[in-house]
Amino acid sequence: LDFGYGSASIKRFEMETGRKAPLAGTSVSRADYEAWDNWRREQVTATVREIRRTIEATRPATRLSAALLPWAERAYLSAFQDWRDWLSEGLLEKALVMNYSRDIKLAAQISQSVSARRRAPSNTYKQLIIIGLGAWMFSKEPAGLWRQWRDARQAGADGVALFSYDQM
Repeated sequence: LDFGYGSASIKRFEMETGRKAPLAGTSVSRADYEAWDNWRREQVTATVREIRRTIEATRPATRLSAALLPWAERAYLSAFQDWRDWLSEGLLEKALVMNYSRDIKLAAQISQSVSARRRAPSNTYKQLIIIGLGAWMFSKEPAGLWRQWRDARQAGADGVALFSYDQM
């Protein structure tokens, strides 16, 4: 991915790790790539932690939520969202899982997967799990949206949020 390559970030990474940032046209080791991704993930998590601390110090009644990619592994590897740890650590009160798909079966599978993970016996998540549906994709076929809504609720989601870019 090509975001996060600002000069200040590159300098900080190289200063803090002693490694070279993997820039286009340069040759770096696999370890440098992994260090770069781990460092960027740590920066995102540090930001979430700092927001949590600020909320607790200034507005303790405020609740922190985040919009999350539905596949934890993809979120971790490509968007640097370590949301499984964020939930385990109690950094969020609400997880809004972005389940944006026209595919009814895929959307149902995502809702079931996320909700099942929450209900697992080993689950330590106390947060609300909200399934976010892409309402804008169903402007001409609202029945598909309501089907996804029902599937998310039947899967055990704590709620459903509708996202509609065309209404902003």
